[in-house]
Amino acid sequence: MKLYKSLFMTVLAAVAFTSCSDEGYWEKAEIAEVQYSFEQSKQTFSLTAADALPNVKVALSRSTNVGEQKLPLYVTFDNDIMSVADTNVVFADGSYTAELIVNIDEANIVMGTPYSANITFVVDSVNFFEHNYSVSGNKTHAISIIKDYTWVSAGVVYMASNWAGGYANVPVENAKEYTDENGYKLYRLNSPYYYLEPSYCPKPGAHIQFILDAQGNAVSLASSFQAIGEAASAGGEWYMYYNPGQPFCGFTNEGNIYTILCGWAYGGPSVGGYYLGYNDGKEMFQWVEGWPGE
Repeated sequence: MKLYKSLFMTVLAAVAFTSCSDEGYWEKAEIAEVQYSFEQSKQTFSLTAADALPNVKVALSRSTNVGEQKLPLYVTFDNDIMSVADTNVVFADGSYTAELIVNIDEANIVMGTPYSANITFVVDSVNFFEHNYSVSGNKTHAISIIKDYTWVSAGVVYMASNWAGGYANVPVENAKEYTDENGYKLYRLNSPYYYLEPSYCPKPGAHIQFILDAQGNAVSLASSFQAIGEAASAGGEWYMYYNPGQPFCGFTNEGNIYTILCGWAYGGPSVGGYYLGYNDGKEMFQWVEGWPGE
């Protein structure tokens, strides 16, 4: 029993000695390095035609307010309407927070087109390490912007689609705020392929926009590439392609019956912004309710 007691006291003394002699070492290891985080993980802006958004402010925080600190960020855009003057943010001495300003080129926003940005920390052996992330904070920040017209019901069309190989009633809508100097108006087929082939287009939201004159006659489609809401097996999405300079493209009408001659392409922003042509197309619809030519 004496022997056990002696051994126990020896071990206890050794532990106590180690704790005292290494006290400085453990205190040094517990000194936390400065940690950074984004104050929000994302910002989403759904704007009307009258809303202004000259910039978006992205707030960051750090775990100390001592000293001035320049922190590099990695900023990516899927568009040309967003920009930053500098990808570094500066924490002023005495401040726990800093801001990155993302500028918005409002004049070139295409109505109804989504725009996005993604911002992360630059991780390398010089400026930033993985352990500089705040454990409870946000490591990335995403910005989403869409500016759209007020869309009001303009009736129903009966659409015949060579692409889908079928027929369906499709809602049609008018952009309330859009009338150009010629009196032309903007319309859209609301989610046509969701109604035509829901097994390939499982959710609404991909619209086909077109322009009519004051008498309801066809003028043109509203843009060159319009997503139809269907995934392409080769990558990206399927798009209706329209270019009036191409012989296979056109938009015409005879009374309330309209014909779209177009091309089909796949790709888009999700695969780097390229588009690959697939085939020519012909889509038709008859405006059965609310025709503006009446």
